[in-house]
Amino acid sequence: MTTTTLHPLHVSGVPTRSRAVAWPPRMGAERVPQLVALLGSLSAAALFTYIVIALPNRLMLSEYVHVPGGLVPFVCGLLALAVGTSAVARLVQAHGGPAVSVLRVCTAASVVTAAFPTDPTRSAATSLSGQVHRWAAAVVFLGLPLAGWLVARGSATGSARAVRCVVAASALATAMTLLLNPLSPLADVIGHPGWEGGFQRMLAAADVVLVGAIAAGHRRLVGDHHVDHIGW
Repeated sequence: MTTTTLHPLHVSGVPTRSRAVAWPPRMGAERVPQLVALLGSLSAAALFTYIVIALPNRLMLSEYVHVPGGLVPFVCGLLALAVGTSAVARLVQAHGGPAVSVLRVCTAASVVTAAFPTDPTRSAATSLSGQVHRWAAAVVFLGLPLAGWLVARGSATGSARAVRCVVAASALATAMTLLLNPLSPLADVIGHPGWEGGFQRMLAAADVVLVGAIAAGHRRLVGDHHVDHIGW
């Protein structure tokens, strides 16, 4: 009598395919980029808050690079935001679609914004560095809310609603900042010129909070089934 010993992975003589086990485990795999994203967001918030509170007042945040003691914290704040944005892109990369690409573009734009300072005085005719700074900052200010909306759309979780609220606040601040710009024909009609700086600060704060919010609630935003592919 001949007996057949089946391998543990065989059922009724038919081989079955075992599920590959990801290493490190998914909780560990997502923990590092999550912590980096939260740390980047908190660091950027702390540095920008220091600039606004401790240094002589300037209308726009980018103008603090020309204030004694303002260059280093401003540049470090932008780089911290870039690190946080890059880590968020790692977290949601399995989400697919354009969100990850937008986050990566925002990461690069944050670095460019830090590398090219704005002009000491605001005018229509700016230096090359000032022009690069403005366009790169515009990419960050517009791209991060767009990425947040792309990640949170279609989700009814509390995390998604929180992200959409931050996106709405960012959109409002963006619209008012553009309308209050001295180059806007409506600047003198809709408000005081000094309001532009306030709305720009609101916009910067919303973007920093957005990075932290996506990092904190990414599992509920993209779903557990996405996390298996996350790596650092």
